Amino acid sequence: MARITCNFYSRTLLRAVDITVIIPTITCPESLNPNEKPNFIFKKKFPVICLLHGFGNNHAIWTAYTNVEMFAEERRIAVVNL
Repeated sequence: MARITCNFYSRTLLRAVDITVIIPTITCPESLNPNEKPNFIFKKKFPVICLLHGFGNNHAIWTAYTNVEMFAEERRIAVVNL
């Protein structure tokens, strides 16, 4: 599993916004598929769930107080925490 935290400026909110993206691990059978090109890891697509926090919290609340990382890994989905 990869966890990426980044920051961007939101024109709608008129402020900087932090997000965390969780991407599941590429499994061994997927990585050993001879029909795939060498750079297939960068082209792998996953279903995505976007999680929004409340006004008094931040993007890290989902990873701190839930099992969202385990959920993403088991179900092979990417998660975006806004």
